[in-house]
Amino acid sequence: MRSSSRRILWIALALALVSVSLLLIAQRQDKKPSSAGVELSEEERQAVREIQNAQAKESSRATFLDDLQAQGSVGAEGQSRAVIWREESDVPQSAAAALEAYRAQGEGKLMCSGYMDIKGNVWSGIVMSRTWVDIIYVTSTEDGAASTLRIVRLSAENVG
Repeated sequence: MRSSSRRILWIALALALVSVSLLLIAQRQDKKPSSAGVELSEEERQAVREIQNAQAKESSRATFLDDLQAQGSVGAEGQSRAVIWREESDVPQSAAAALEAYRAQGEGKLMCSGYMDIKGNVWSGIVMSRTWVDIIYVTSTEDGAASTLRIVRLSAENVG
């Protein structure tokens, strides 16, 4: 892989991690990402806005990877591709099932993952391939019986 492509993917990974973290913190605290006490650059603010505004297509555990791929390249305004669905399982089971789908596909590699809160109600992970970075976040319902999964795909053309 060319060094510029590798650099773009690492920048996308860093932006994705910052964006997901700030987005989830803001969502839990009902605050805007910029009010979380972290000063963001304009590029980081744009990445957060892009993830927040990504129009998510309804999907499922069985079809989300195909749905992300079928959405083709980014839209005219550089929008990310996104899918969302709800499962009647807790956060660990839902996250594990999503990661298993990536493993079975064999294209992406888990770069980092973890819980975004102390109670374990929000989990996030970043899966990276040669041409895209997927930001996965799984949130729990109040009773913990169900989870919502949202995955946003950033392609190299989104960043560069």
